[in-house]
Amino acid sequence: MPQNQAKFPLTPAEYERVAERIIDLSSTQANLEKHGCGLRNKIEGWSGHRHQINVSFVVKTLKALFLIECKQWIKKVRLEDVLVFHSRIRDIGKQRKQDPLEMMVTTIGYERAAKKYADKYSIRLNKVKDDAEFAIVFPKIGNVFHVAIGERQHVVG
Repeated sequence: MPQNQAKFPLTPAEYERVAERIIDLSSTQANLEKHGCGLRNKIEGWSGHRHQINVSFVVKTLKALFLIECKQWIKKVRLEDVLVFHSRIRDIGKQRKQDPLEMMVTTIGYERAAKKYADKYSIRLNKVKDDAEFAIVFPKIGNVFHVAIGERQHVVG
């Protein structure tokens, strides 16, 4: 386990499967089109670099790509991490000629500078306390989805 990774009841692979399942189950209700999930999910930016994105999908009604960066860490997410994610968003957006919607999800929280920067650039930040509270807010969609993986209940709303 990497030094900064949290001891979270949900493994990274399970975390990705939950996100993938949410997209699959909500695709009709929320008009989502699955794009990709996990380490193999790479999206090319204007620079030609293929960025690894934890979760991505298309919101059909908005014709917009939604990118989610997941951090299971024991420390708060730093400004530098938000800056890297923002750089990826901008590079991918320039290639697609449309800024993607974006969100970071973490198990611990965010440093003050990271929150301030994200607020300035409208980057959605979300905190997940445990696997039962795996929640992602889709502000422009407004639906809530409950996903069960084994005995665990996950909410996206």
